Amino acid sequence: MENPALERSLRIAICDDDPRFLERLQSITQQTLGGYELSIVAVSEPQKLMDSLQCFQLAILDIQYENDPSLDGILLSRRLTERSPLCRILFVSGYTHYVSLVYDVPHLCLVLKDQAEEMLPRFLLKAAGAVLQPGNRPLTLIGHGTVQQVPQEDVCYIERRGHSTYVICRGNRQLIDPDKLDRMAERLSSVCFCRCHVSYLVNFRHVLRYDHKQFQMDDGTIIPISRNHAKEARERFAAYLTDQE
Repeated sequence: MENPALERSLRIAICDDDPRFLERLQSITQQTLGGYELSIVAVSEPQKLMDSLQCFQLAILDIQYENDPSLDGILLSRRLTERSPLCRILFVSGYTHYVSLVYDVPHLCLVLKDQAEEMLPRFLLKAAGAVLQPGNRPLTLIGHGTVQQVPQEDVCYIERRGHSTYVICRGNRQLIDPDKLDRMAERLSSVCFCRCHVSYLVNFRHVLRYDHKQFQMDDGTIIPISRNHAKEARERFAAYLTDQE
């Protein structure tokens, strides 16, 4: 089951080199998303976010930083989405001539600074609703000195081997996380993921065929279903298929 506390929590990055406007952005964000549990990192130096290992679900970024001309919001957004592929980017700027530049990267909006109070709340609510939909919360994996986020839909299945948990993604990409499967299940959508064996979690999105003893995944892998998990796997898979109709 997903952790209910996580379903209302948002990690947000805000970066603007004008300290007074940075405070305005933080105030707008807190007032607009007051119904959520917020963790906000607000900085005036873009390099701090470039160097950070933190993953964010939303990022409000200026485009030009006078205190660091070597960086801009475009480069910063690319770095943030490398770590957090589902991070929603919201650009703010005082200049309309930056409009064409932001189309080089995925983003939700570009809001002019003099319209921030009027326009930004609508996009903040839209972004928060999108990232907190069931199954949209990315899976955060912690390695040796690294933090990486993977869209849940990209995860095919998860296998516990020895003292490590292997997350098998599309394209046979394998990632490693120290958490055990029961802890991993708490971080995943309970609609799409199911514990079918002492050593396996499967993502129903990638199941090609099912019988009472095994799942065949769309990459050809056969995942066993143990006797202790057979009833739950059958019922959960049937419920998943019903929801897709």
